Amino acid sequence: MSTNLKKKFFYSEWEEFHDMKWRLGLERSDAIFGFYIQCDPIALTDKWLIETEIQFKMVGKNKNSYIKNWKENFKNKKGRRMLLLKRKEDEKVYVIDGNLSVEVTVCIIKTNKFGVEPNRLFDESQKDLSDVVLVVGDVKFFVLRKFLAGQSPVFKALLLGKFSESEMSEIPLAGIDPHDFQYYLEVLHGESAIDDSTVEGILHVADMYETSSVTRKCEEFLLEKSKKSSEDMRELAAQYNLMTLKEKVHE
Repeated sequence: MSTNLKKKFFYSEWEEFHDMKWRLGLERSDAIFGFYIQCDPIALTDKWLIETEIQFKMVGKNKNSYIKNWKENFKNKKGRRMLLLKRKEDEKVYVIDGNLSVEVTVCIIKTNKFGVEPNRLFDESQKDLSDVVLVVGDVKFFVLRKFLAGQSPVFKALLLGKFSESEMSEIPLAGIDPHDFQYYLEVLHGESAIDDSTVEGILHVADMYETSSVTRKCEEFLLEKSKKSSEDMRELAAQYNLMTLKEKVHE
C-alpha cells in the first residue's frame, strides 16, 4: 500500500483470499503510525481461527528497510492486529516526498471454521461405510473408492488403477485445502455447498481431479446466483475454462 500522508486514516481495497476479506489500514497521529491488518469472513460465522505468518516491510531513503516478521492468530467475528511505529523517528527515514510505501505478506498456515457446520460428514463416524481414507493436510476423509472413481478419471486411476496408492488404505492428497475438499465432496454427494465464499476452492479441486459434474454446478451458480464482480467472473472463467461464463462476461 502506497499512500500520501495528509489524512489521518487510510485503508486499502478489500481483497478476497481463503474465504476471507483482507485489507491493510494506517492510523496516523502526532506520535505514531498504527498499521492494521484486518480480515473478515465472507460467509457469516461467529467462531473461526486463522493462523498466519506475517512479514511487514517499509523501504525508505537510501534503500533503508524496516522488516518485521511475526506469527499472528486472527479469530472470532473480526480479526485486526496493529503494529505501532514511532512517527517522528520513522517519518524521517521512510516518508519520501510525503509518501509512505508499505508491503505486507500474510502466509496462511491453518484455518479452522468452528462456526460452519458441514452439510455431510466424512469423518471417522463414516468408517464402516468407507473403504479408503484420503488425507488432506491434517484432516482425514472416509470415502468410497468406486464412488469417487465413477465421478473422476483422476480418482479412477489413483484408487483403482496400477498406481501404488490403489493398494493403500490411507492416501495423502497434496495441493488442496481440506475445507475446499470438504465442500467438493459435499457437492459430489448432492449437497448445496456452493456459494460465493466456497466456489473458487471447489473449482480448484474439481479442476485438479477433472470432475466435470462439479465444475458444471459451479458454473451454473456463477451464472445464476453469484454476486461476484465481473472482473472476478472473468478471472474464474479464464482460469477454469468456463465457456458459458466466458460468453456472458464478454457480452
